[in-house]
Amino acid sequence: MKKALKKFIPLLFIGAIAVTGCSSQQDDSARTDENKTVRIGYVDSGASFPNEVLAVAIDQGILDEEFTKAGYSVEAIPFAGAGPAINEALVSGDIDIASTGDVPAIIGKSNGIDTVLIGAELNFNDAAIAVPASSDVQTVEDLKGKTVATLQGSYMHKVLLDMLADSNMTIDDIKFTNMTSQDASAALEAGTVDAAVVANTQECVLNESENVRLLKNCDGHDEWKGGHSILARTEFVENNRDAAKAYLKAVIRANSFAEENRDAAIKALSKSGTSEDSFAFLFPEKVSFNVDGSDNIVTVYDGIKEFLANNQLISNDVDISAWLDKTIFEEAQQEVEEGK
Repeated sequence: MKKALKKFIPLLFIGAIAVTGCSSQQDDSARTDENKTVRIGYVDSGASFPNEVLAVAIDQGILDEEFTKAGYSVEAIPFAGAGPAINEALVSGDIDIASTGDVPAIIGKSNGIDTVLIGAELNFNDAAIAVPASSDVQTVEDLKGKTVATLQGSYMHKVLLDMLADSNMTIDDIKFTNMTSQDASAALEAGTVDAAVVANTQECVLNESENVRLLKNCDGHDEWKGGHSILARTEFVENNRDAAKAYLKAVIRANSFAEENRDAAIKALSKSGTSEDSFAFLFPEKVSFNVDGSDNIVTVYDGIKEFLANNQLISNDVDISAWLDKTIFEEAQQEVEEGK
């Protein structure tokens, strides 16, 4: 039976990293029975609902169920400011666990944010190069000298570089302009850029537009796709390991449910503001979020770290192996398999 999520509240995080007072923060070392609420931050795509595995965990009542079993209540908190805002909330202690992009997670760790990487959704976020329907651009090679827009430092930026490299090109072969995925989509339809690299939700929308044509996406190259990091504040994990494990059990179960129940997963994802038809376009066979807690994360994240360092987006190295705590995921996976 589905259980309603106990608390599901919108939050737009604005302001400085430092937060005065203690009203929004909880004592990680001594959470009382009356104050055992775990706050989970996620990227808001516009409808105050996630568009990754957390969506299914909430929609099917799995998230609430696992935290209830562990003796906690839970708040799922959307952040319109995406990764940077989530990083600020981790620093301030306004959230305990975060589902955020792999790129901002690594940038945050490089900048000294004290987190533990407890899992990830690997290589599930598609991105696409889109051009005006009337454009004479037919291949990636045709983008030479053209203005291409995407968000610098995002997974779309990395996808662009991967696609260029696949065509024996570099960023120097195009005129790169820095825009959010939404702004790049709008600029493309307005005709002010020649091409845009957009995130999966914008890819869905543009696929339905008569004015835009999708030139190339990540089909056949899962290694190009972006993913989500599952982070927790280090102090929180040290004092609330069961809560971190409850989150992982929820997303492991939700991932399995999505793989076996495509239509229900797409219906849950559509609550993020993108239509069911659009998500059906993204997931033609099954919905798989690739929830993982193994050394696969190290391999993928080392590649992302190299991209960030090469583009001078991080100045401090991140030891991914040391950052990743596989033991909590392993315990969660075992308990799920045993039906606990």
